[in-house]
Amino acid sequence: MNNDNTRLHAVKEAYWSHSDFKGSDIGVFKDALLHIKGPVPATAEQQKVLFFMLPDSIIGPGIAYGFGDTEVRESVHEFVEQNTHALTAAMYPENA
Repeated sequence: MNNDNTRLHAVKEAYWSHSDFKGSDIGVFKDALLHIKGPVPATAEQQKVLFFMLPDSIIGPGIAYGFGDTEVRESVHEFVEQNTHALTAAMYPENA
């Protein structure tokens, strides 16, 4: 990992481990993963996989404005739609 990736990973780790996700902030990950999982609710671990795969262009505004913010939420959903294969492989490595 280069310095930028290492720094972004550390920010994600700190944010995830120190957040008490409630309401719309965690709901955005559950809702976005419905695109992959259908009506089966995403587990906390699957939501974390999604969070850690998000690029800095989504993480920054998500931290600044909340992941429930309309634009951030739309970006998360778009990311899931565009990266379904990679997310599925990351969430279910045994099936990849």
